[in-house]
Amino acid sequence: REEDVVIVSLVDHVPADADWAPSLDQETSKVRLTAGMSWYEATQLIRPHGFVFRQRTAGRMFSVGGVIANMVHGGGSKYGFVHDEVTKMLVMISDGSIMEVEGDDLKYWRSSGGQLGIILAVEMEVHPESTPFVTIDPSNFQPIVDESKGGLNMHRKTVDFASSLPAPPTPPTPNDVVTLIQSVALEVFTTVASSDHQEFFYDWYGNTLTAYYTDYSGDRFSGAAGDFPIPETADLYQTSADDLVAAFPDAAFSGGGKTELFGGQDLCDILCVPPTGPPPFGDGTKECVQIPSQLGPQKLLCESPVEVAAFIGTSTIETLNEAWDQSKATINDGYFLVDAPQFATLVLFAPTRAFFNAFLTFWGAQGQAIS
Repeated sequence: REEDVVIVSLVDHVPADADWAPSLDQETSKVRLTAGMSWYEATQLIRPHGFVFRQRTAGRMFSVGGVIANMVHGGGSKYGFVHDEVTKMLVMISDGSIMEVEGDDLKYWRSSGGQLGIILAVEMEVHPESTPFVTIDPSNFQPIVDESKGGLNMHRKTVDFASSLPAPPTPPTPNDVVTLIQSVALEVFTTVASSDHQEFFYDWYGNTLTAYYTDYSGDRFSGAAGDFPIPETADLYQTSADDLVAAFPDAAFSGGGKTELFGGQDLCDILCVPPTGPPPFGDGTKECVQIPSQLGPQKLLCESPVEVAAFIGTSTIETLNEAWDQSKATINDGYFLVDAPQFATLVLFAPTRAFFNAFLTFWGAQGQAIS
């Protein structure tokens, strides 16, 4: 426990300079956000008007200032980190004076971790969905321009690479692993070349790669007015954004999470059929029927670390698929519609003891594949 530590929250801070109040300039495609805002609130400000963030964080629950002050909360393959979109900052330095930072000086404040001062507000570039769709044809890497498209479009796909490896119980050879890595790398690079933002999840147990990615192949959109108005879409985005802000009013301070996840609950109360056992995963109306292990005689699935990890991996992808599809059908901003507790629930039992060997194997095989 550290002594003499001061925590400063900017959740309720409003700059005295009215020019730095949260606002969207649709002519310049720039938005001003206070550092204490969450990305839920930032999305609420821009989404109904036909704008999206070109770079995105892993979730909306972070504070704007926290994301801009570091490099661990999101970015993309084409444009860099989220903080690279910042064009101007309002900051407070150690003597208490407030100043604006722009131009070359921004590089010192991006990812500064609070060591130069406190970021109070930022001005960022945002992407207008009224601009034409431009992408790369992955077959020949030539540009494609479609004047009728330009709105954000959310996609997902799962590619099964199980055929790249011999069927169990035959163990894979080093060449088998190299072939697998080459196939996965080709799929990743092809997806990256033909989209603007991507997240990839690899299931080590099922040997499947799930890609969540966006491009601007949707209808051009400028909100309820402008050159490409779609009032019903603007209303949907506004309602969806308002609902998210109402659901997570203190997300920038608390992370949007709840402090209790399991409360010491036994795994065997969760990994059963049907999942209607004790809360929070069931309503307590029925007794769970335990699932037998496929690996050990007279054992339960919940008692097998490998099977538990495989179950969690599959459940993670299923939950992410649902969260992605729900987001696409509502706010459509390129984020998962999932909050921190759900993610924590899904990754809680990941086999961390195997991470070191898994990554050594992965990078070793990748080195052979690309050389």
